[in-house]
Amino acid sequence: MPDGSLEHAIAVDTSSAEPMPNVPPREHPARPSTAAGAQPLPGTSAQSQRKHREPAASRFGTGEFKVYYLVYLTMVPYMAYTMWQASSPERAAYAEYSHELSPGWLLGRKIDLSDGQWSTFREHLPAFALAMFAFVALNRVAQACLRPGLAGQRGALRQLWFTGAYALAFVVVLSGASVVFVAGFAWGNYALARACAGRRWAPAAFWAYGLAMLFANEHYHGYRFGDMSASLEWLDAWRGLLPRWDVTFNLTMLRMLSFSMDLHWRRQQERAAGADRVDALAAGGADPERQRVERAAFAGNYCFGNYWAYVAYPPLYLTGPVITFNDFVAQKRQPARVGGRAVAAYGARLAAAMLLMELVLHSVYSVAICKWAQWDAFSVFEISLLGYMRLT
Repeated sequence: MPDGSLEHAIAVDTSSAEPMPNVPPREHPARPSTAAGAQPLPGTSAQSQRKHREPAASRFGTGEFKVYYLVYLTMVPYMAYTMWQASSPERAAYAEYSHELSPGWLLGRKIDLSDGQWSTFREHLPAFALAMFAFVALNRVAQACLRPGLAGQRGALRQLWFTGAYALAFVVVLSGASVVFVAGFAWGNYALARACAGRRWAPAAFWAYGLAMLFANEHYHGYRFGDMSASLEWLDAWRGLLPRWDVTFNLTMLRMLSFSMDLHWRRQQERAAGADRVDALAAGGADPERQRVERAAFAGNYCFGNYWAYVAYPPLYLTGPVITFNDFVAQKRQPARVGGRAVAAYGARLAAAMLLMELVLHSVYSVAICKWAQWDAFSVFEISLLGYMRLT
């Protein structure tokens, strides 16, 4: 296709175009929008999209919301004070769990690092930060060397070659020999998606596979090579920086599920509208955020190379957030330009979030209390708040 003809290829001629076949609605929470000059996504109408673009009147200044503000300004500080008192060293129950606490640096109190996952992450935070800086720097060099044309956007993205290789090395450092379990589960999900996507019962199969992985990981505590074969027992000594890889695997499972469902919806659209029409929509230029989630990628983008780079994407691998596969590929095809001010603001938010986390861990000993304390020493309200903090 000649350069500059993309917009012409997807333009809508309302005087001669035949009606578009109905396509099953996507099950994404985001609602599709239509860029100027582009055809609406299958399964939507111009009237419904106009309604989506019309914002409702703000209710922030109404009496209802003023009641919410009052409740928030009174209850949240009271909840924080209650949890502070429940974690006080002056309480009789403190002696039962104080051995789980570590020396702190805020408020003259100790810090609760009895959660193994957070404790390990906090301990290795400088190494993780260095790894992310290295990834950003090397990835910029790789992107400068690999500038694909349109043809390179329809299959395995060259932009993700380095990402996939770095992701593999990153998972090896984190999980050691357990990388075989992570990669094995990822390959199994990919094979299942390629074989079943588009069938009516496919979503149930994807969910069943994902939940089976999580339950198996929990039951076998991340698996031991020695239990499989005595000759492999030596591999149990090489577990990487995060031996319990299965603890954070739930986020990986959600990314696997997103890939499977996006491929499933892509094939449903192909059956109703044809592969060429869906690919034309994928080539429709820069997408708004909500449309990136809704719009299918090119058929060739659903390959294992792109899939692995998405599933193990280093900056999001441990803590998320989870974005959809379609959104990930769209952003890699057409990266957004982020100014220095936005980066600085995000860095300030990250620093504030880390400081807030430290403040919470110095103030509320929910993990240690839930592990060791006797519940009859706390009120029902205190138990509910400590349980809530433990879950969050």
